[in-house]
This record gives sequence, structure tokens and C-alpha cells, in this order.
Amino acid sequence: MSFQIARYAVGGVVFFVSLAAFSATQRAFNFQAHVDFATGSGPAGVVTADFNGDGHADLAICNEFGNTVTVLLGNGDGTMQTGTDYPVGGSPSSIVEGDFNGDGKADVAVTNAFDNDLSVLLGNGDGTFHPQVNFPVSSLPHGVAANDFNGDGILDLAVANNNSGTVSILFGNGDGTFQRHKDYPAAAGADAIGAGDFNHDAKPDIAVGSNVCCFDSGKLSILINNGDGTFSTHVDYGDEEVDSIAIGDVNRDGNPDLVTANFALSDAAVWLGNSNGTFQNRVYYATDTHPEKAALDDFNGDLQTDIVTANINNSSVSVLAGNGDGTFQGHVDFLVGGGVGAFDVASADLNDDGAPDLSVVNVDVNVVAILLNRNGTFVVTTSSRSRSKFGTPVTFTTTVMASVARGFTPTGSITFKDGTTTIGTAPLVNGLAEITTSQLSAGAHQIRAKYSGNGKFNPHVAATIRQTVVQ
Repeated sequence: MSFQIARYAVGGVVFFVSLAAFSATQRAFNFQAHVDFATGSGPAGVVTADFNGDGHADLAICNEFGNTVTVLLGNGDGTMQTGTDYPVGGSPSSIVEGDFNGDGKADVAVTNAFDNDLSVLLGNGDGTFHPQVNFPVSSLPHGVAANDFNGDGILDLAVANNNSGTVSILFGNGDGTFQRHKDYPAAAGADAIGAGDFNHDAKPDIAVGSNVCCFDSGKLSILINNGDGTFSTHVDYGDEEVDSIAIGDVNRDGNPDLVTANFALSDAAVWLGNSNGTFQNRVYYATDTHPEKAALDDFNGDLQTDIVTANINNSSVSVLAGNGDGTFQGHVDFLVGGGVGAFDVASADLNDDGAPDLSVVNVDVNVVAILLNRNGTFVVTTSSRSRSKFGTPVTFTTTVMASVARGFTPTGSITFKDGTTTIGTAPLVNGLAEITTSQLSAGAHQIRAKYSGNGKFNPHVAATIRQTVVQ
């Protein structure tokens, strides 16, 4: 059992509490050394999506100094193709992806801080994009979030405007264009933004983090949706800068929680959500020096939500293991390259091995650093005969191989499923598990193998194979 110190702030008074962190059953974080891929000048934000429809994760990066978006298509093995740049407005500072015109293809939108607008680039579905179309917002836009705020089934955009301390809401028309923005006050220095249903009324609300002059001054503003895409007066929490917002249920109570990065204090703050749109007092967890952005995912496969932050001063990422109750263990750090500039981080499975990897943009050396998760596996299932006769035995064999941590043979077990029905469970022996059955009914069956994971490797569900049984 390890211990860490958590910092609570209540009514302006700070308390330090020792939290016991039970780590015996948790898998360690284990990322491969970073591999870098070139971006444009001054990469400041990164998102992941399948932009060319090949089933592999791709990256889109906004470049603050180059006034471009760089799109890097993934090869499915954790490597990226040479990036393609698309012009946008002046000083793009944040990026979001979504299907803005309803054609089933991923699009992107970026905020242009110097032009007081945002650029929308519609995807062609093959990894290329239409030229930008720009839409005005308020003064010095920074963060951007996409959601359906007015319930018409079309994605809208919300933008945090730093100079005006407002949120601009732009309703989508469904064709990739947006209506004139309507602004709502937030705390001064609005910077980061996120959307989630904080009060369980099936309408997305907004959280805005403010950052006033980077001197540890700011607020977390919550704007509750009135149900029609208009918003109530903001309610503010805290008294320190909020540089990014990640939303997830970190204590598994069904309520969205917030995790914010705090540059000045070098920590991540956890704000547990109540069911009515309010939040509990924040709890702080130390990170490496000066985190800029935070993200959430289950990096070690223990079914608990973990935190990752991109830390600009040491060009590192900090990963904090979640205990499942809203508390977190001490940070584990991984370097992401030279210079001073780890600015944003995104999580996605870049090599199709069932484990989330990290993409970290480095604003100082103009690269995106890829850190592959070494806890991943390749899981493949085969059938002794894909077409069999009713009552005839069929053997399913699953092979489990380490994807990145070569030299290690995964152990554990495989549970074989026929749809939602369990056929049986078999142990892995030298990376192989098999089961034989003659109980399949006549017809088509979808067979899937679920790898249990072990102390080193994450659980992983294999791709479905089709088994046809004839009379």
C-alpha cells in the first residue's frame, strides 16, 4: 500500500489529507519511448478521429504559430503518414472534431484567437478536407466544444472567449454552417471549455475554466442548459486558474465529474459532480511541472478512469491511476521530447491492440510525440471450420501476442462468447487458448473471444468471427 497527500480547499482554507492508495491489484503504467512526427509551427491542440474511414485512428493538430491544421493519417500500427496542412485563421489555439454536416464523415473546427472567429473544415471522408469556412465569435476565443445544445439532432459549437469572459454558442444548421453566435457571461478570462449533462435532464451543460494573466487567478464556471440551448447565469467555483477541462465519471456514481489542469500550481483538480448540476469541493493531485491540458482514459486496463496531463515545462506527461472512488494515486511521468512545450494530449488506440496510446503535441519543437501503451495485445480467433454441420464439434482457437512489449508472453484466460452467451473459458498456454463445442444451433453465429488480461497486459476483446452451422 502506498500513500499520497491530497489537498482540499474549503471556503478558502486549504487542508492536507493523507490518502491510502491500494495499488496491489492495479496494473502499472507502461508506455514505450516516444516517437515523433512533424507538425506545423507551434502545435497547440490535438484530436483523434478516423478521418479516412479505414478503421484506424488519425490525428488533427492546430498549429498556433503556423496558422494551419495538420492532419496525420494513422497506419494502424502506431505510426503516422506525413502530415498535410490546411490553412486556418490567426493563432488557432484549440481544436474539436465532430460530424457537423451529418454526412457520417469527421470534420474539425478550430478557434482563431487573433481573428475572433473559428474555422470549420469539412472532411471528405478520405482524409482530406474542404477549405476553411469562418464564423465570428467574441473576443480572443480559446477553448471549443461540440454538442447538441438545442436538441435538434445537429451538432452545435461552444467557444470560450478569453478577453470578453464569455461563451459563444453557435447553433449548427446541419450542413456544416453555423448561425450567428449568442454570448453568455462566464468568469473573467474564459479559457477552457467542456460540455456534459451535469444535472441529468438529458441536455448538455457547459463548464468553463478561466485563466487571468497566468497568475493563479481564475474560476470554474458552470452554465446550466435551460433545455433549448439557452443557458442560466453562471455559477462559479474555486479561486485558481483552470487551464483545461476533462469530463468523465471518475467515481462511478453516474454523475459527470470534472478534472482540470492547473498550470500555476502544477496539479490536477478533481471536482466530483452531484446529481443536480453542482460540484463538490475540489481535491488536488500533484503532477509534473506546469500542466497545460488534461485527459481521461483507462490506461492500465483495471476498469478505473485515470488522468493524464501534458506538462509544458519538463516536456512530459503525468499519468495518475484512478482508485475508482474519485481519488487518485501519485503521478508517474513519461518524457515526450526536447524543448519546453508539451502542450496538449489526446488518448486513442493507435495500433489496434486494445490499449489507449498517447499523442502529445510539443509546441517548442513542432512535433506530435506518440507513446504506445506497452500493456496492449493482439488477439486473434480462428475456427477449425467456418462452416460446420449441426452436432459436429468445432474448435475455436485464440492467439494472444504482446503488441509492443515483445519478449513477454501474455497469461490469463479467454472467455469465448456466442453473441452474449458464454460458450466457456479456457486458460492461455504459451499464448494460445482453445475450446471445442458441438452445441451451436443451426444458423449464423458471431463468435468473440475476451482476453482477461493479467498483471501486465490489459483486457482485450478480439474481433468477431462468423460461424455458420447448417443442418
